[in-house]
This record gives sequence, structure tokens and C-alpha cells, in this order.
Amino acid sequence: MNETPSTVRRQKRNRARYIAAINAHPFHDLARLGPCLQSVARAAEAFHSETGERLKPVLFWHNDLKPNASIQARCQEFQVDIVHYPHVSNGKNLNRQLDFACFHEFEFFFRVDADDVVYANRFQLQSAVFSNGSCDVCGGALEYVSELGVKFVTRPPCSPRHRDFVENAFVLHPSLAIRLAALNHHNLRYRMGRMEDKKLYHDMVLAGLRIHNLQDVVGVYMTSNQSRNRAALKFLSFSLNVHFLFATKSAFLMPYAVALFVAHMCIPPQKLRQIRALVQNARGTAQRRTKVRSFKPKLRKLRLF
Repeated sequence: MNETPSTVRRQKRNRARYIAAINAHPFHDLARLGPCLQSVARAAEAFHSETGERLKPVLFWHNDLKPNASIQARCQEFQVDIVHYPHVSNGKNLNRQLDFACFHEFEFFFRVDADDVVYANRFQLQSAVFSNGSCDVCGGALEYVSELGVKFVTRPPCSPRHRDFVENAFVLHPSLAIRLAALNHHNLRYRMGRMEDKKLYHDMVLAGLRIHNLQDVVGVYMTSNQSRNRAALKFLSFSLNVHFLFATKSAFLMPYAVALFVAHMCIPPQKLRQIRALVQNARGTAQRRTKVRSFKPKLRKLRLF
């Protein structure tokens, strides 16, 4: 049957423009998958009720074995589709998710890890940033929870700079949201097997993508003392820092990058995360105080101070 122009317009209007890609691979703690699915479903429902837009949650199951009956039942309960791919590497897994989203003509891609929790307002807050057309990549603040129950909040800067890239505080990957048209325009994908997130941010900056971080906490990130604690990964991160600093003409930060590399080799990752969170929160407070001080003289003229 031939489709009329009005039918095509109606189909486009009813099609979801947003996808929440739940990334599940063998190294995630899948015991936390149930709370993750529940939080995504709750956030998708809140997003639809507030904006009228549809968001499609999809569980990307990267495993040689198919999901068991319990996982299939939970996905059916929370109206989450399942897409099954064999596990290759995290970077290639994520590329398959991006390709899937592009093939099905989604416009915005929200990344979710299968052992994390999404806050109910995440999708609404990030979509609002995209709505004005001045942002291509959006992150947010996260509450970190360690295996021992230690909790702290990390807030990356609103407009991340080169120093933040060196500090691994550019965009927190569990909060990543992307405008797919910008990614495809520059043919950007995950290009590295291990430091896949950092390499993608490296390429985004060089391509000129506009990046913004929300200061609102948009989810819970479950950390492990063993995660990203291998020396090979630290050397890869340092080599990316060196290339990034020269490519962006920021070589003056090289001594700082070397000092951070030494710190990464000597300090446990969980302690580093806590230190980084304290530093970032202190910087944010200092920036807010600076803005208030610069604004007070103008208000004194109006006799408000």
C-alpha cells in the first residue's frame, strides 16, 4: 500500500527520537541490572510525561549466551527491548549500539551502564540542553558509590577545558548523551580498545563538538577498587594526554600531566576519585564566589547591597 505524505509525517511524529542504550557486557555486575532497568523505565516515563516525547530503552546484551528467563522477564516488565550481540570489546560493543541507533533513525543517544542507576530527571535535563541547538555532547554530575559503601558526588565543569581532559574529569561516561547528527557528521566512533571513552572525547574536542556538563546529579555510578587499575591503562591514558596537549597547543600543561601520571601510579583509584571530587567541588565553589563578587559592585549601584 502506498503511503501518503500525511501518513509519513504521522509516522515520523510518533517515532521515538531518543534512545537509552543500556550497555551490558560480561564484566558488569549484572546483579544490579534489575535496579538499573527499573530506574531507566521510571526516567523514561517521567520524560514522556514532562515533554510528550517518547524515549526507547534498549538493553544491549553483549554476551555469547542469551539473557536468561529472569532477565527477559524483567525487561518485559519494564518495557525494555533486548538486542543481543556477542561480546567483542567495550569500544566495539558501544559502536554497535551507536550504529543501531543511527540505523533506526534515533537523534539522541543516552548511554547507561547496566550496573548503574539513572535518576528520574536525567533524560529531561539533558534533552533540555540539546533543545536550544548549542550543544552536541552533554554529561552530568554523578554520585559515586564504592564497594565499601563510600559515597561522594563528582561534578565535572560546565564547560570542560584541556586541564579537565588531563584529569580524566572531562565527561563522566555513565552520564554521556550525544546528538547523533554531530557524531556522524565528523565520522566519530570509539576507536580504541581500552581507553575508549577518553579517546572519543579526544576526537570530539579536535572535531570541534560543543560539550556541556550539567551540575545536577543525574545518576549513581557503582565503582570497583579493581576498575581501571592496570598499569597498561595508565600508560595509555598518559599517551593520550600527551597527544591531546600537543594537538590543542596546550603543552604548558605537560608538567601537570606528568605529575598526575605519577599520582595515578602511586595512589589507589578509589582514593583518586575522592580527591578529584573534592578538587572539582572546590573549584566550582570558587567560581561561584568569583561570579558573586564580580556582580556585587553592579548591584551596589542599584543600592541592593
